[in-house]
Amino acid sequence: MRFLSTARKAFVWLFALAFVGTAGFAAWGIHVSPDDVLAKNRYTHSVTPLDWASSLITYTHDDGNVSNGARLDQPGALATVLYFGGNGYTLDRFGTRTRPAFQNLPVNVVIYDRRGYGRTAGKPDIVRWERDAIELYRHTVTTE
Repeated sequence: MRFLSTARKAFVWLFALAFVGTAGFAAWGIHVSPDDVLAKNRYTHSVTPLDWASSLITYTHDDGNVSNGARLDQPGALATVLYFGGNGYTLDRFGTRTRPAFQNLPVNVVIYDRRGYGRTAGKPDIVRWERDAIELYRHTVTTE
């Protein structure tokens, strides 16, 4: 029961980020505030887009559906952001605009097209998106 409660909280957090169109930092037991990351006197991070290493990634869900996405890694990253774009977001349409949004932050970015959108097959379904988000979160955390 405790796990389900934690999983629901993670889902709410991840989808709130998606629909608001912002990104957040998530890790078990670690909190990173904007002041920690952007404090001018303590940390300066400037990366050109050419410094980013991009790779296409896939994840096969428990029902066999495959989520397709991209991983953007940059030197000196302090965290990894699992980013779910807003309504209608796909990597093909908005991927090139997403990278600059994170360029000056010391983070890697993992982005998947949601089920039924972009390069990820399947039928859009909010209940299934919840399960997918939890699976993708766990996968991202365990592969770091």
